[in-house]
Amino acid sequence: MPQDVDGDDDLRAAAPLWSGAAPTATEQALAAARAEIAELRLRLAEAGGDRNASLREGAQIRPTGPEEADEVPRPPGSWPEGIAPAPDGDGVRFRAIADVVPHLVWTSCPTGHWTWANRRWTEYTGLSVPDARGHGWLNAVHPDDRDATLAAWRAADASGELRVEHRLRGVDGTYRRFATSALPQREPGPADGGVSWFGTSTDVEGARRLEAALRESEERFRGFADASPAVLWIAGAEGEALEYLSPSYERVWGEPRDAVLRDLGRWADLLHPEDRAAAADGLRRVFGGERVSAEYRIRRGGDGAVRWIRDVAFPIRDAEGRVRRAGGLAQDITDEREAGRRQRVLLDELNHRVKNALAGVQALAAQTARGQDGLQTPDAFFRAFGERLIALGRAHDLLTREAWQGASLSEVVRGTLAPYDGRGADPARIVARGPEVRLVPNAAVALHMAFHELATNAARYGALTAREGRVEVAWSVAPGAAAAPNPDEGAVLKIRWRERGGPRVPGPPARRGFGSRLVERGLSRQLGGEARLDFQPAGVEFSLRLPLSARVQAAG
Repeated sequence: MPQDVDGDDDLRAAAPLWSGAAPTATEQALAAARAEIAELRLRLAEAGGDRNASLREGAQIRPTGPEEADEVPRPPGSWPEGIAPAPDGDGVRFRAIADVVPHLVWTSCPTGHWTWANRRWTEYTGLSVPDARGHGWLNAVHPDDRDATLAAWRAADASGELRVEHRLRGVDGTYRRFATSALPQREPGPADGGVSWFGTSTDVEGARRLEAALRESEERFRGFADASPAVLWIAGAEGEALEYLSPSYERVWGEPRDAVLRDLGRWADLLHPEDRAAAADGLRRVFGGERVSAEYRIRRGGDGAVRWIRDVAFPIRDAEGRVRRAGGLAQDITDEREAGRRQRVLLDELNHRVKNALAGVQALAAQTARGQDGLQTPDAFFRAFGERLIALGRAHDLLTREAWQGASLSEVVRGTLAPYDGRGADPARIVARGPEVRLVPNAAVALHMAFHELATNAARYGALTAREGRVEVAWSVAPGAAAAPNPDEGAVLKIRWRERGGPRVPGPPARRGFGSRLVERGLSRQLGGEARLDFQPAGVEFSLRLPLSARVQAAG
């Protein structure tokens, strides 16, 4: 085959027929081999003499080895005077270079018939060069991948480039995935010179497994992020844009993710003005390498509602420990903070009520111990004191059922008199009637204790001692003045206790005990009303007038 062995032509021949993309392993090995051969030819041409004679024996690279007999004959006298063809040593140099690269290197005709393979091919597949020649190399390709590989060769004949990924069998019988690529190289000479394909097969099994593991990891991350109620975010090193933002952002911030993904300044715009500086400083600290937990307020993009956010941000570092990104978990804690506030209020209220309850118990004990009810013995004291404690506990139980938000007057009356109802033949010996009135907790406790004292007195000395005795409790609400701005202003609650059918009452007692003082004076002083206790011959009567102020009536 006629060849032009001018040094510049050889250098041009060292450049492949392709350009543009980054060189592959095949391109790198081929370029290195061509450069070595070009340099050798230039040196031999400069030396002249006997070397030219040996150079004429063959200038074509013959990667198939001296045993190949299918070379194209070259017409005598086709080489310029003083320049001889390269010796078989060029092929040796190419093979030496190919044997040290960590790839499977081979050469082929345009039809996919291999002509040579390097040592790494034999070491991996166990197929010798003679076994791989022609289409023998297909024996190492996984049966399921052979059709696709041959189709890629047919396409390469038209496109001028072979790229295919297939599995190759190793000596141990296992298959690993290889990325195979090849490019044509026209050998130096006239336009009708021969074309050989130089290719490499690179083991990408580990890389593909890493890619699969990475995809699986990303899928797990996205699955977790999509399901999490917290907002997951990742910001780039410049801190000017977000690389990732989970769907929960739209629920918490009340606007589409696209706006803040394009411009991190949008996030700053939604911060509460009083918290903006602290939040921005926290982000700067994260990029400085700190882990920061911050709480700040935002105004939702959709409705403008103020929400509290807890944002735990952390730096994301590269292999050298440099901060490349920042990530974080942002969670809406508005309800949590409100629950904490309510808990503090409840604890304060509980503390206040416990103190009041203890003070009430102390007062009950002191008043009972005075013996003004004629109770002179310890047993009598403990019985009366115990009954009053039980009554106080029942009042608290009633309020606990309503979360200490108040109680209805009918519940207070019926709950206090329930232990006495049903004594005797007539189960309806206690009658309670009146409209619905909601009482605040203090008023409910005070009235409960007053009704307890009246019921205890009736059970010991009054109407409830007789089978025919009855107790009637009635209440009504008198409206306020018509000229009042609020119809409820000036409204008065009237309560009446009336006993009938019991022993004749001789008159007021000579001395007033704790019960009487509690009913007459305690209610008036505590609730701001007027109380009157009458000892009528037919039975005890008690009347109470209470303005329905905030001290008595519960809202709603």
